Parts: sequence; structure tokens; C-alpha cells
Amino acid sequence: FPCMSPAPTPVPSKNPHVSRNAVGVNVFGAEEFTSDAAVRVAIRSLLNNGVRHFRVVNVGAWQDAILKAIDDEAADDALAMEVSVQITSMFFDSPTSCPSLPSWMDFSLSTTSAKLQSLQNVGRILVQLDTCSICQGSTWYCVNPTEQAMQGRRAFVEDDGPSGYGEAHLRKAHEALPANVEFVIPYMSESASPDYLVEGLVSRYVAPLQAKGRKFH
Repeated sequence: FPCMSPAPTPVPSKNPHVSRNAVGVNVFGAEEFTSDAAVRVAIRSLLNNGVRHFRVVNVGAWQDAILKAIDDEAADDALAMEVSVQITSMFFDSPTSCPSLPSWMDFSLSTTSAKLQSLQNVGRILVQLDTCSICQGSTWYCVNPTEQAMQGRRAFVEDDGPSGYGEAHLRKAHEALPANVEFVIPYMSESASPDYLVEGLVSRYVAPLQAKGRKFH
């Protein structure tokens, strides 16, 4: 996405067997764009090309402008709330919990909730709730939360105390985030996310929260 040059509006596909709504893009940054207008042109081009799904990597406040642009461009009546956004790597770190983080890397629950509530034209919002932190001083630090999933964090995942994954992340996120937000548990493989850990989470936290209406993946 950051390297993509704005493209002209394409001619719609004539192949009736192609499902264009299945197409999505990863958004890793916006530093190659010279202005907010250029970002919006690129997003509009993607939407015109049939893209409806945006996976936004949560690495800082740069994504605020991206999310607003996606939401604004998705306001087109023709899209009818078809656009979805998935935000990855949420551990709810902030400069308060991790002093080494700059002020623009505030991923606290309160900031995240306000950000998601502002998305009025996105039909579906998914948030990945990681089991490891981007804070290098944290006990639960890891380089790639998505790929490493639950590796090396059995104690954290099984901890049912106020600082454990289930209480401090799943339950707190359920209480703080809008009801329409769907939660994604990182899972790469059985070795990265052992079945017994996943099954334990499902029985202790996921199933009870699903009973309250929260969607999980």
C-alpha cells in the first residue's frame, strides 16, 4: 500500500465468476504519500478496483489518518457498509504502561475505543488481541505478535488474575470496545498456539463473552 501509485478507475470485470469482495490489502504505512489527499486517492482507487477489506498494521498514530480516510471514502452509498477493517497487534500498550514508547504510540483501551467509535461507515471492524507486547522492557515482549502468537507465554495466557491475558485483555477489551467490534485471537499453527491453550481460553473467556454477544475468530 505505501508503495502503490494512484491508479485510474478500472473497467469492471466482465467475469461473473470472480468475487471481487474477497479481495483485501495489507496497509503497513503511508510514508510514501505526499499528502492526505494522495492517500485518499489511493484508497478510492482500491475501492473502485473492488477492494473491500483493509488489514491495518497498528504501529503508531500514522494509522489514524489511514482509518479516517478509509471511513470517509467508505461513506459512498454504493458501498452500503461493505468495507471492513482489521487492526492487528493490539496489546494496549501506551507511554503510561511503557515509558519508552513515544506519545504518538498510545494504544490504550480508552484511545482505541474512541478511535473505533469514530468509524461510522465501516461495516465490519476486527481487532487482533495479542498475547505479547511491543514494549521491549515488558516480560511479554516479542518481535512479531502475529507469527509468534502464544509461543513462550503459557503463564500469561493461563493466568486468570487481573494481569493475565483473559482478564486484562479479553474481558477488559469486551467491556471497553464497541459491541460491534469482533475479536481475533492470533493463531499461526498448533505449535505457536497449542490447542490446550486455545481450548482453555475458549472455555474460560471466549465462550462466556460470546454468550454476551461478542464475536471471536
